[in-house]
Amino acid sequence: MLPTNACNESKFIHFSLNLNAKFIKMKTLTVNIEDTLSEKAITAVLEALKLEYEIDDATQFQDETDRIMANSYLSEKINQGRKDMEEGKGTKIALEDTWNNLSAQKSKNDEFISH
Repeated sequence: MLPTNACNESKFIHFSLNLNAKFIKMKTLTVNIEDTLSEKAITAVLEALKLEYEIDDATQFQDETDRIMANSYLSEKINQGRKDMEEGKGTKIALEDTWNNLSAQKSKNDEFISH
């Protein structure tokens, strides 16, 4: 349940940490925030840690695909995957097989949990 001061818009906070370029690469963490209370808490922590961050308002995207493709890292991975498939480096799996495999795995998990 969302707090009373919550909004229905998702926001994403991206922040980078670069401690020492010789040992640690810069990393990006995406946090999905559904309410203003959480946003204030997360930004307070980031500011206390003196980390740089930016807030992207999810409403700027028409759908999830637009949001994913706006992320250069994800877009690059998707495009590389497409290129790999064109070059025969990938494995095609029929959508029906994917659903069947997921269903079989769920059945195994349910059986394991029930014992």
